[in-house]
Amino acid sequence: RGARSGRGSTRMGIAGPGALGSTDMRDSDCDLKVKIAQCHLALKETRQAMTVLETMMVRQRSVAANMLLARLYAASGTERGAAAIYKEVLRASPIAFEAALELVRLAVPVDDVLNLQPGLQNQVWLVQLLEAHYAA
Repeated sequence: RGARSGRGSTRMGIAGPGALGSTDMRDSDCDLKVKIAQCHLALKETRQAMTVLETMMVRQRSVAANMLLARLYAASGTERGAAAIYKEVLRASPIAFEAALELVRLAVPVDDVLNLQPGLQNQVWLVQLLEAHYAA
């Protein structure tokens, strides 16, 4: 039997001895740490939430984990760290418009944001949205 994630898909199936390093196990671990961090946030334990996410290796973090960590960094005044993580999110997921918007809110120039993903420059509506937020 496999453990089920909240999305309804089987995350861990029957596996051999090398299963501990499998992608499914890392994804499951990442999902669990994001949920633990969200619990800390619900309890107003911001520092503990950040610590849980920071214990994950950078390459192990999912887009959701990075978005949450970037928001926490921005809220705590660590804007440079937040911007670096938002950039990672945008590189990993070109449709993460929220990350692009947050970068502009952190005063990252629109051209820098658009250069993270080549296809973004062709989205006229996105360019206009980012420029409007940058000017505000």
